Amino acid sequence: MTERVISLISSAAVVISLIFVGFELRQARQLALADQMNNRMNVVISFIGTYLFADMW
Repeated sequence: MTERVISLISSAAVVISLIFVGFELRQARQLALADQMNNRMNVVISFIGTYLFADMW
């Protein structure tokens, strides 16, 4: 009986840890996508600024 309880607790701990890792991976993916979008927008803004500056002279 005690071994069964220990087995259930350890199985639950493994499942909970896998769920936690899944949430961490999801958060890391969202942060990476946000950083990628930020970098793309910085490039676009840089190009627009370059063309605007070139036309002012």
